[in-house]
Amino acid sequence: MKNPVIGAINGVAITGGLELALACDILIGSTNASFADTHARVGVIPGWGLSQHLSRLIGISRAKELSLTGNFLPASSAVSWGLLNRVVTPAELLPAVKKLAKDIASIDPDMVQRYNRSVVWICDEVGEGDRCAR
Repeated sequence: MKNPVIGAINGVAITGGLELALACDILIGSTNASFADTHARVGVIPGWGLSQHLSRLIGISRAKELSLTGNFLPASSAVSWGLLNRVVTPAELLPAVKKLAKDIASIDPDMVQRYNRSVVWICDEVGEGDRCAR
C-alpha cells in the first residue's frame, strides 16, 4: 500500500482477522477488542505472514505464547504488548480513527507515501522488525 492503513478493531480479530489487522500500519482498538491466533489449534500453518508479522510487532516470546495457546488477548494487554497503538471506548473508536486519518491527510501526500515506504524498507533491510514493526 502506498498510503498508510488505519485499522479500527471493535470486536474479536481471530486468526484470519488477526492477519488482516496485522496488515494495517496503525491499529486502534476499542475496549471490546480482543485478538487470538488459532492456527495451531486447528492444525494450520499461517499463510499470510502472521508468524513473521506478529513476532516482529510484539516480540518472539509473546507471539509464541499467543500462537501456541490460541488464547485471547484483551485490548488492555494488546496495547501494552504493542499490538494496538491505543485503546478507546467503543463510542470513541471511529471518531479517533477519523481524526488520526485527518491528521495524516494534512501532510503532503507524497511525503506520507515516501515516509511510509521508507520505514517498511528500513525494517526489512536491517532485519529489526521487532524494533520497527508496523
